[in-house]
Amino acid sequence: MRWLAVLGMIFASSALAEPRQFDAYLYEQPDGWVKRTIRDNVQSFHSDLPGDLCEFCYLHLGGTVPLTGDLAAAHADAAARFVPAGDLDRVTPLQPPRTLPFPGHDATLAAIRTHRGVFVTIAVDLGAEMALMGFEGRARSNDHLTESLGVLQSHALPFFATVAFVTPDDILRRLPAAKPQGIDGAFWGWQQRLLPTTGGGVVTDVTHRVLILHPDGHFNFEGQPEGGFDRKVMAEARRTDFGVFTRAGRNITLTYASGRSETLTADGDGWADGDMTLGPVTIPADGTLLTGRLTDLTFSGGAGGGGGAFAQTAIDFTADGRFVLKAASGGFTGFSSAGASGDVRGSYRIEVGRVVMTSGGERQSLPIIDTGNGYLIGETLLDANG
Repeated sequence: MRWLAVLGMIFASSALAEPRQFDAYLYEQPDGWVKRTIRDNVQSFHSDLPGDLCEFCYLHLGGTVPLTGDLAAAHADAAARFVPAGDLDRVTPLQPPRTLPFPGHDATLAAIRTHRGVFVTIAVDLGAEMALMGFEGRARSNDHLTESLGVLQSHALPFFATVAFVTPDDILRRLPAAKPQGIDGAFWGWQQRLLPTTGGGVVTDVTHRVLILHPDGHFNFEGQPEGGFDRKVMAEARRTDFGVFTRAGRNITLTYASGRSETLTADGDGWADGDMTLGPVTIPADGTLLTGRLTDLTFSGGAGGGGGAFAQTAIDFTADGRFVLKAASGGFTGFSSAGASGDVRGSYRIEVGRVVMTSGGERQSLPIIDTGNGYLIGETLLDANG
């Protein structure tokens, strides 16, 4: 395959910009690709390239798994990780794992094909763990395969080349010591944008941002971590959405665990980041009770061009401390105790800025803030009339 010849050049010239994070991966959101809901510990991106190019192509980042032996052997065992379960009996090897030049790590590349798709995976040795990245494209015909391999070379491989990895030791080593800065509190802002779709329409995209400044000079996003903020615990979880902040006049500088930095400027009683102003909000007290519905609607495209489906998850909270989670059309519950209908019933309690839901001995939690106009749970506003 001709695209193998360009790997060394692509991976030797990569550089990471301001990163986002999933598991051990630090990456920049790829242009022309839409981030999907995490499923089975895999972060996927669906092609939204101009002209419907490779419209059923996907990029995958698989959560790390233990690595106890040879990387190539472990990669061979995991090469079909991103193949839909219904296609696993129709896998044909195209390229066994082979050494791949990758900045700072040993890596291998492999390729397989099913009757519908082609799957190219890159395994990366992180010491005690293996990371697995993958590209999925249509291969029902030679024309589909040619298009998929073209997008692999022009878009997927350059994206994978920019991915970096983080370990707890990396985080603790790069962060400076924190010192009290005389300010603390929770701040929240939001931004609404209209984004074009490949069909010529538009969709509304709402982005929320929550910043918590701690009295000791640390900060973090996404609300309070479960159990409260602890630098070592955050590092062990490979969280990079926290760090150390310093204040100078009207500015605060955030130094992230990922190594990047950002400056926010005072705007009234809040902080402006250039896109939005984050105003002061409160974190609900432990034991606060909720009434309303939290709804999340996502669309998942079919693997290999096999269609797609809407998935909806709704959580009803009641003032007696109970919840009912309803997953319609295959929505993700996060609880293995979900019944045949997908419903999960249990109790909830607000603890240290998180809604902790318990059912059948399992727990799931989401950060919560009081915006003054309602509760923001995760990235969704609670509908008090739901």
